[in-house]
Amino acid sequence: MLKEILNNYYQAIELYEDKKKIIEHSIAANEVWLKALEKEPTKQQELAEYYFTLFEKKNLTKVSEHIALSMLNKKNCQLTNKQTNLFEQYRKLGIGKTAPNINFNQKNQGDLKDLKNLKNAYKLVVFGASWCPNCQTDYPSLIGKYKRLKKIHDLEVVYISIDTDKNTFEAYYKEAPFITFCDTKG
Repeated sequence: MLKEILNNYYQAIELYEDKKKIIEHSIAANEVWLKALEKEPTKQQELAEYYFTLFEKKNLTKVSEHIALSMLNKKNCQLTNKQTNLFEQYRKLGIGKTAPNINFNQKNQGDLKDLKNLKNAYKLVVFGASWCPNCQTDYPSLIGKYKRLKKIHDLEVVYISIDTDKNTFEAYYKEAPFITFCDTKG
């Protein structure tokens, strides 16, 4: 029942046209249920995983990050390995952090085996998907800026898709002038 109430509340929040207000009110709502469920860690963890994923799909990454860091910082929380890995991505891949080495296991990448092997001065790792509305807007813009950025800043872009269908991935990203990668695991 709590999940249903929260779903309705979050849907009402989305009626705001201002993304900052949506984020602000969603984080405030998260604080309430995270605190209310402190004595029910199993339920808290279940809702945290559910809403973390939901907000990511809605491109409300600040809200997902809030849930992730709140859960990781709890002392009495016993997260599953899946939940820990899910939430840890925000600590590891935050803006300004050094990306971990990413291994590429695809035949069409030539000699490129991992992120470390790129010799460019700068590497921009972008995560997206062909089905993501914001990615569909940002991807063409990235293509347009890529040549200039590569020349001026010795920048290489590695676009990592979370698509789960190989044919969809290959069709959507076939014109990419930069490195694309997808393991089809989502």
